[in-house]
Amino acid sequence: MIIINYEGYGITLTMPRFDRVIPRNFIEDSKAALARLPEWLQLLEAKDCLDRKEADLAWIEVSKEEMNFIFLE
Repeated sequence: MIIINYEGYGITLTMPRFDRVIPRNFIEDSKAALARLPEWLQLLEAKDCLDRKEADLAWIEVSKEEMNFIFLE
């Protein structure tokens, strides 16, 4: 688990490890998700679906099957 500070908010990023090593494709997927974070935040704010008063902003889980991105309210 990695906690990232984004504009003062905490984002928790989790990825599976195999023998204490995170596979490169999980790291690349995580980079792609984080790069889109500003775009997603703008969209959620425009739809009034995001409460940015919370200390924790989002949670991202990368796995073989999918990438889950959950904004906390």
